[in-house]
Amino acid sequence: MRPPVRPERREQSSRADALRTLLIFTALQAFLLTVNLHLLPMWGDEASTLGCVAMPVRGILQFVRSDPLFSLRLLSATYAVAATILLDTLWLRKAPAETRQWVLQLWAFSPCMLLFGRMARSYSLQVLLTVVAIWSLLRFAEEYTSWKRLAALVAALTALLYTHYLPGLAVWGGANVLLLMRLRNDKSKVWRMWLLPNALLAAAYLPWMVTLAGALPRWEHKGLYSLTGNGWAEAALKLAYGFYSLAFGEAVPIWLLVLTALLAVPYLWVLIRGARPHPEWMLPGATVALLAYIGAAHWVSYPFMGARLLFLLPLCLVAVAVGIGELGRVGTVFGVALFAANAGGVWSYFGARDILNIAYVAPHQQIAGLIAVRSSPADTLVLVDGINVDDSVLTAYLPLNFAVRVLRSGPDADTAWAELQSNPRIRHVWFVRNPHDISGGQALEKLQQRMMGAWFSHTMHSFVPASAIHKAVMKYAMHIAQPPSYIYEVWEFRR
Repeated sequence: MRPPVRPERREQSSRADALRTLLIFTALQAFLLTVNLHLLPMWGDEASTLGCVAMPVRGILQFVRSDPLFSLRLLSATYAVAATILLDTLWLRKAPAETRQWVLQLWAFSPCMLLFGRMARSYSLQVLLTVVAIWSLLRFAEEYTSWKRLAALVAALTALLYTHYLPGLAVWGGANVLLLMRLRNDKSKVWRMWLLPNALLAAAYLPWMVTLAGALPRWEHKGLYSLTGNGWAEAALKLAYGFYSLAFGEAVPIWLLVLTALLAVPYLWVLIRGARPHPEWMLPGATVALLAYIGAAHWVSYPFMGARLLFLLPLCLVAVAVGIGELGRVGTVFGVALFAANAGGVWSYFGARDILNIAYVAPHQQIAGLIAVRSSPADTLVLVDGINVDDSVLTAYLPLNFAVRVLRSGPDADTAWAELQSNPRIRHVWFVRNPHDISGGQALEKLQQRMMGAWFSHTMHSFVPASAIHKAVMKYAMHIAQPPSYIYEVWEFRR
């Protein structure tokens, strides 16, 4: 008969198992986040990051050639791995082993975290700081008289606010809801628990509030691309796309679209079931999510909702993991199906073909190389469809002497046509565009037709074959009867 295991031995064994689990999933995630960091081309927001780092903006091309993009993407991946470690050690330290394993498993293989955690942007840093800020908030709420916990909360939220206003303000709003809920039965704590931390946070963020106030008039972008043309329908689309991106990622072949469509409603059910055992956190968490959605929906078009809402992913996955445990065998079946969907999304991501947001696969460097090799800046004009093509990235890759005109409207197209008519030195024109013209009155398509009639020597170069999922989206969501075979077209005209 074996002697009983002493409690301290059992605790040591439990800690060792927890450490092994963390190391295994952290290593797997680190591999996924760092392998082939050049898989996707640089896109617009990454170009702006490089421009900020490279300080003279005109030197960005040389800066890009020295490969800081790899370094910045690696830094983002490092933040993502650090977020994993902090999520486990701060949030899940006292959680049941089953919950911890589900969180780490779904987190390490999250297609959403993989996509945005490898970008040269602050998305993964926002996640890391959100984890720290929420942990600091919960500790302060437990012991609001502690000056150390107050300082930690203010420092964490200040860092998050300065990293990006959206997660900072959203978590700050959720923090106020939580603290006010704690004050319902004891108003004597209002100064120390609520007024003091808010005053310190406002003072710390005051230097940036002037800049933020200046940006508020531009908060609701009237020029944002709208797929539906209806405000309420567009709001619903942004909500659905943001949820789908967080839950299943954005690398979705047709077969995976079917699976994830079947899992979408159960995902919501499991998430809500996981939040129910902790009703005191539901309202603050819902407040964070609502503020995040409102801020993102007014600032970006629907394809970019997932990136802006990435900091909500830890909250979602913890609730989902708890829900899986609450539902027993049914939860386990769902968890296995969700993991299979995640694995499919990861596999599709590394195929770099079925990514829903075509901005992430735009071949700016190849297009710029084609233009630079086949033409001379002395007699060349480059026209860019500024609605569908990120001119900042294309310009970054082009040699500096090329003249570039960005077209976004009918007047822009008319101005370009007038320049072509009046300047005989222009002998070579490139028109970089998306086959689907969404400019007012299809002004860019009309400009191309006018050029084809006047410049008889013209050639079309195609880039990025449209995958089955892209064609399905164009046909059924964008109502394009005959979707193009390629996503980007570069028309070359010679006089």
